[in-house]
Amino acid sequence: MASDEILVIDFKPDVDAPSWPVTSSSPPRVAVLQAPRTDLESIAGVSRLALARDVDGAVLVDGDEGVLDELDAGARLFVDAWRSQPRAKPDRPGDGLPWDAKGFEPPDPPPG
Repeated sequence: MASDEILVIDFKPDVDAPSWPVTSSSPPRVAVLQAPRTDLESIAGVSRLALARDVDGAVLVDGDEGVLDELDAGARLFVDAWRSQPRAKPDRPGDGLPWDAKGFEPPDPPPG
């Protein structure tokens, strides 16, 4: 199963909880875990708030959204940025190919 990101606030896993790696954080209260969306309910059970993105990009919420009002400005900015990021990068023709790949032109040289 593919892993997704779940943003958590006041995450306090117990000893018997599965281990989800932290991919980024705004200490001490906010972290982003690498975990499947299907674990949202389990993660919310050991957090005050857990947020995940559905396949259509909608943010799924489990927990007390009022906790957002308790965050300092930096942590709130972190949460707002995470919520506003796109689900995935848009497809771009030639993305990852070498400059001289068949069917593509290199960028124009700088002027002068």
